[in-house]
Amino acid sequence: MLIDLFERIESFFKRLESYTEVKPSEEMTDMMVKIVVEVLSVLAIVTVEIKQRRPSQFITSDFWALT
Repeated sequence: MLIDLFERIESFFKRLESYTEVKPSEEMTDMMVKIVVEVLSVLAIVTVEIKQRRPSQFITSDFWALT
């Protein structure tokens, strides 16, 4: 599950990279910020869960809704 999570995050960043190749509009800049914020939020949740050493139903259910 963790590998799949990182592959999806990689996909987000690949898309983000392609958006930065052209001058983004204000709306596109807002979308890029939202993507980065969501990725950081997921990483923060995963970090807390790993430190607590227990799988979270939140991660498995809500992360897939974000992608």
